Amino acid sequence: MSDNEFRLVTRQESFNDLAVRELAKGRAACICKLQFGRCTKNDCKYCRIHAQYKTCYNQMNEYDRQRLSTYISENYVRYSYDPSQWMSFSGYLKHIGFIIFMCIIVPLLLCIGLAYLIEGAPGDKPVEPELDERIECVMHKVKTYVHDINGDGLVNCIDYAVLFKIYWDEKYPDRKPCCIIIRNKKPAPYKMHHLFIGIDTGFQIIEVEPRAKNYKNYLMADNWSTKYYNRNYNIYSETNKWLKEYKQ
Repeated sequence: MSDNEFRLVTRQESFNDLAVRELAKGRAACICKLQFGRCTKNDCKYCRIHAQYKTCYNQMNEYDRQRLSTYISENYVRYSYDPSQWMSFSGYLKHIGFIIFMCIIVPLLLCIGLAYLIEGAPGDKPVEPELDERIECVMHKVKTYVHDINGDGLVNCIDYAVLFKIYWDEKYPDRKPCCIIIRNKKPAPYKMHHLFIGIDTGFQIIEVEPRAKNYKNYLMADNWSTKYYNRNYNIYSETNKWLKEYKQ
């Protein structure tokens, strides 16, 4: 045979090879059943398959035992990809419940937690005490003196928002932080057309509902559910337009 040639040597799988492989499959299945709850260690004492495995294993030479260990590991890796086939019915139900919990409940809880961190929980004001006191002071004045400022026969969000802006600028003429009027116009099905106040600190805009029943809980998040209020529909550039509504 020349240096550029090679010879492929094959041999048929013997009965002993086949027996070792089949024994490894059965043992890997037993390990999975124990691990994933279909069987208990106590069941092994009365299990015919387990008894046969012990008998065969005790009759093996060291070489076959090493091969058996390798085949068991290979089969276990393949079998364990689908734990549900090795579970009891009650264990399978628990497994499905765990998957549902991890795939739905956990992400939902994480989203809620993230929303709380970003916006604050209802009633938890992400506002410095001094600014909080300023807002409550103007809120109280608006609730005391609100009236129909544009002569349309209504006392609504226009009157509250415009008066808040006017009272804020009167009381805090340095206009730091800045007070703006925001309009939110959300389309159907949960349409909303509403004016409210934004206190722009330079780092964030505190969204204030001047019509809040309790002037201490003035955040938009305290007064509107996300079904109706979505800040993606906020319009921030109309303050001067709405101030022209003030007639009296």
